[in-house]
Amino acid sequence: MGSQIDGPRACRPEERSELLALINLVFRVSRGRAPSIERDYPHIYRASNLDNVRVIRVDGGLRASVGTLPMRITAGGAALDTVGVNCTTTHPDWRSRGFGGLLMRDVEAQARAAGRDLVHLDAGVPEWYRRFGFEDGGCLLTYELNRGNVGLLPDPGGLEIRAGLERYAGDVHRIHTACGAGTIRPAVDVPIIVGRTSPELFVAERRGRVEAYAVVQPASRLVKEHGGPPELVAALLRAVYARVDAVNEGRSTTARDDGDRVDLTSDLQVEVIPQHTGLVRLLDRLGLPMTRAPWHMLQLIDPAAILRKLGLDDVAVRQRGDRYVLSGPEGEEALTRPMLVKALFGPERVTAVAGDRLPFLLSTPSTDHV
Repeated sequence: MGSQIDGPRACRPEERSELLALINLVFRVSRGRAPSIERDYPHIYRASNLDNVRVIRVDGGLRASVGTLPMRITAGGAALDTVGVNCTTTHPDWRSRGFGGLLMRDVEAQARAAGRDLVHLDAGVPEWYRRFGFEDGGCLLTYELNRGNVGLLPDPGGLEIRAGLERYAGDVHRIHTACGAGTIRPAVDVPIIVGRTSPELFVAERRGRVEAYAVVQPASRLVKEHGGPPELVAALLRAVYARVDAVNEGRSTTARDDGDRVDLTSDLQVEVIPQHTGLVRLLDRLGLPMTRAPWHMLQLIDPAAILRKLGLDDVAVRQRGDRYVLSGPEGEEALTRPMLVKALFGPERVTAVAGDRLPFLLSTPSTDHV
């Protein structure tokens, strides 16, 4: 008798504990880590989002799952409706039976049915996802601050630097929303999404009003999100650097740990989405070291709708066999579905059919990581 396959379908409330146990087994426990999936991704596996978590049950047990989260990403007046993908999971004893592929085709079908523009994910196995039309796209910039260059940032004198996520969550929501770049988040979700990895929140207050903020992961010396006027954000980053670097006080500059690594680390990484154009210009003007990397892997669902939402009314796309023909004022070009990702969102520049209006460097702060 063959196996009885139920799914892909939405996870039922009574299956939630079994679901979390499966994902923790695959992504945490089997790798020697604590079972932290619910704490790491509370916004995905909460009861109100279970309709967006797809599962496959076989012979009485959950064998495979994938979490998804409907999102809206804004930048430059455009608003894209997206689906973030989390933890494509198959039980170790049930692999190589095609369940992962079933889930990914189901995610695409669900996105089409809901009128979404694209699907995105942070892939640990990119070649597997390329089978389903995903390709690296978007852009995330990472700047490096260290003791040799942090003094180039504006002096934070005159700003009151304070800390505390619960106290200032409303200010984070206000500033992030006013910026008009990144994921639209309900106010009630700010402490959940921003605080899920136990970061520190620093704010810059001027004349009694919070005007800039920075979300910092001290253990990894990473600024994951920030908001506010560029000069104030830069000044706040200088103050944040001083606080993070304070843990090095008294350390030897030559001591090494058990792995023969220099014990004193004085760098601070600052992630910046390209849509924060004012801050990008300021940091680039100073010549701070910067690395450019793709934001996520993207699967395009409705390229024509994306072009309309980006305001590119004179650029068209049509499918011709297994290719997409992108045409604009500067000509036309036939592209594969994955290369169309790069044509629209970069970070590489693969076509000039729209002049310098493409690629549109889509991104969100890594606090919104799915």
